[in-house]
Formats: sequence, C-alpha cells, structure tokens
Amino acid sequence: MALADLMKKGFLTSGTATPATPATHKAGNRLPVATVATVAVMKSPNLKVTFDAGSLDQFRFDLVQSDINSGYPADDLHRVNNMAWAFMQKGGMGFEEAIKHAAVIVAATQIAAYEAAYIDVMALV
Repeated sequence: MALADLMKKGFLTSGTATPATPATHKAGNRLPVATVATVAVMKSPNLKVTFDAGSLDQFRFDLVQSDINSGYPADDLHRVNNMAWAFMQKGGMGFEEAIKHAAVIVAATQIAAYEAAYIDVMALV
C-alpha cells in the first residue's frame, strides 16, 4: 500500500518526503538520477479511539494466555490482535476479515516500523 493510501485510511497521520542528493559521475558532470523519498512518520497524540464493547469481545482475550501456554508466540498473537484492531478501526473491516488479513501478514512478514503506531488492543479492555 502506498504512503498516500495509508494516510487516507488513517494508518498514518503525517509524512514528509526529502529528495535524495543526485549522484555525480565526474567532477562537475552530473548524471540524471531519480529522486528517492525518505519518510518520517509520527503518531498523532490527538487520535481518539471509538469502539463498542462488542467489538472487543470478539477478540476473546480470555483465551490468549491459554494459547501462549500452548506454545503460540505471544508477540505474534499480540501483533495479530493489534493489527486486526487497526484494520477494524481505520480500514472499516469486520472482525473476521480483519483477523484473517492480520494473521496472513504476521505469518508471512517480519514486524514493520509502522506497527509501532498500532494501539495495544488488550489495554482497551
């Protein structure tokens, strides 16, 4: 998903782009180089989370500890839940769709920097 798409959906609240310095071939002889953007992202302190208790009940947090005791990695479980919550709040997904998408992403990828902006959904209970 592009930065603009993430910002439109509310996953990111700000971003800046800085052009890269073009490379030089020989002294004073510049070659055309495409500019590359670097992005800085900051979590907005003004975001308010709105939810109903039924949304949180679907997560079945009462089973998370038993899953961890059964051998499931705690970090992965928390990642899936937090990502699913973000998809529900910002992407308009229902619980089933959000949890499936989050599980696929967590199973296939390493943790990404943008995940630091996710709300700890278990702390909302």
